[in-house]
Amino acid sequence: MLLTVSTFLGKIQFNIRFDLSKDEMESQYGELIKAGHEAIVSTEGLLIEAHRKAKGKKPRWNKVGGSIYGGKKATARHIYLLKLFSGELDGWMIARKSIMELHRNPTYEKWENYLHAIRLHAIITQSSFNSAWQDYPDSGNTNTKSEIINNSYLPAKWTS
Repeated sequence: MLLTVSTFLGKIQFNIRFDLSKDEMESQYGELIKAGHEAIVSTEGLLIEAHRKAKGKKPRWNKVGGSIYGGKKATARHIYLLKLFSGELDGWMIARKSIMELHRNPTYEKWENYLHAIRLHAIITQSSFNSAWQDYPDSGNTNTKSEIINNSYLPAKWTS
């Protein structure tokens, strides 16, 4: 099956097969799946150790401790990211709504899709969010940027 995803940068196509057996999937995508799993396990270990460094103990829900390799990589920067992910800090890299809220509200979903493109633009161009916001055009005739501003979805300091 050919999956086409439209982005602000154009269309990207992926050739995905849904008719493969488990063995065929592992044969064709095994290395990719393995690398993804290792990245997830390592990141979990890193974030668990960052939590331990910040709070003095592992998270309540964690009994194991995660990847030792990932844990060894934890630094003060990761504590900052952990605070962003948990909502302790506010930052432009983080969605304003949860996945469940986005699922329930098509307006929020539209706004976050637009903001995702701006966030990526800022990261790729190594610019500030404000600069990326100014660089990025409104999305066609939907006036997404205006809606975000008029509904105070973002702090004004990020959009001026």
